[in-house]
Amino acid sequence: MGIGGSWINCVSRRSTLWLAIILVVVIIFLFVNIRHGVHRSLSSSWQSDVSQRKPQPRPVLQRLQGVDRQLAMRAGGHIEDYSNPPPGVSPSDLKRRLPNSVLIGVKKGGTRALIEMLDLHPHVRSSGKEVHFFDRNDNYMLGLEWYRERMRPSYPGDIVIEKSPAYFVSEPVAARVRKDLGKDVRLLLVLRNPVDRIVSDFMQGQHRRKGQMVRLQDTSPMELRRMQNLLAKKVRMPDADGAVNPKANYISVGMYAKHLRRWLQYFSLNQIFITSTDELVSSPGRVLAEAGKFLGLEDFDWASRIVRVDDFRLPCLNKTTQKSSQPSLQCMNSSKGRDHIPLPAGLRRQLFNYYRPHNEELFKLIGKTFESWRRVEAAAQTQKSQQEQAKLKAQMAVKGPLIRDEATSVLEGEPPNDMLDTLWFDAAV
Repeated sequence: MGIGGSWINCVSRRSTLWLAIILVVVIIFLFVNIRHGVHRSLSSSWQSDVSQRKPQPRPVLQRLQGVDRQLAMRAGGHIEDYSNPPPGVSPSDLKRRLPNSVLIGVKKGGTRALIEMLDLHPHVRSSGKEVHFFDRNDNYMLGLEWYRERMRPSYPGDIVIEKSPAYFVSEPVAARVRKDLGKDVRLLLVLRNPVDRIVSDFMQGQHRRKGQMVRLQDTSPMELRRMQNLLAKKVRMPDADGAVNPKANYISVGMYAKHLRRWLQYFSLNQIFITSTDELVSSPGRVLAEAGKFLGLEDFDWASRIVRVDDFRLPCLNKTTQKSSQPSLQCMNSSKGRDHIPLPAGLRRQLFNYYRPHNEELFKLIGKTFESWRRVEAAAQTQKSQQEQAKLKAQMAVKGPLIRDEATSVLEGEPPNDMLDTLWFDAAV
């Protein structure tokens, strides 16, 4: 083979090498793009096939003209409301903002119910999960940008609200909220009868310990006595007097006046919307109307979105969701409205006696009285049912004259002592 043949062979080998390289590049390009869902082809028929198989946007999201779709899809809740920004606001103004309202407590007071109800309004953006930014130092050290990312996207003029019930009783929180959210932030507070709050808090702990709901109808007398004695141990001093322990967490949370005074060092009373659990449960429409006015929300028909269902203790809500623009009935899960163990009458009266001055101080601070608390306390102080008296008499017959004198003193309204409270625990089943 001459020079010409060698040159042709060389060119042929180089051409083959280049073709192989080009083929590898094309294969890599197609593989990478297919993996990322970008199906490109010069064939119009293939493009048509891909467009048919491509998931179509949800009907709700199709209306979000000019809105950052991925941001809206991650937001949850009232997705369709993002298509209706406040007057004079562009859809492109949707972004995450710091809260301008905070639901600060109280634990087991009904904060989840209140924030779910407020979230019915089309211009309320709740954070969903409890953020615990201001009360947990490890979260607080992450900074405001981390906190902002925990919020749902909102438009200017929307109410962005976060709830963490521990805020109310945590000492550094009021100062931090004032510093980071400003003096104009609006605060909401739901307070529960402190004695009932203790039982609810305790039952939540039992629920978590057991990993399942505690149903009284399925609870044995021995287990009921165990829980009653455990609760008494947690709220009383360990000494022989058995006085209420003010340092016990169950007890200190219910000293509402003390905690509120700390918040009033940084915010005026008219910046704090205060209601009770009883009011929220019995008159949710009225409470929500008052809360909406406090937050500066437009008028809204709250009552039409709140439904009473026999199987649930708390009201259910007609809410719109990401999946549908039509309202659907949503109820609190089974962890809300738990069964409460009956407190022995002696312990119950002891707790009401302890909290009475704290409650009266609270009423003076806020300028109103929760009459339902007083009614429940009065009932506890005068409760002398025939069933209790029969059980006491049965115990007296067994325990002898000393116990008979102790029991008689209680029936006459005298304060119980430790020995009698033990009797009440035995008689409670």
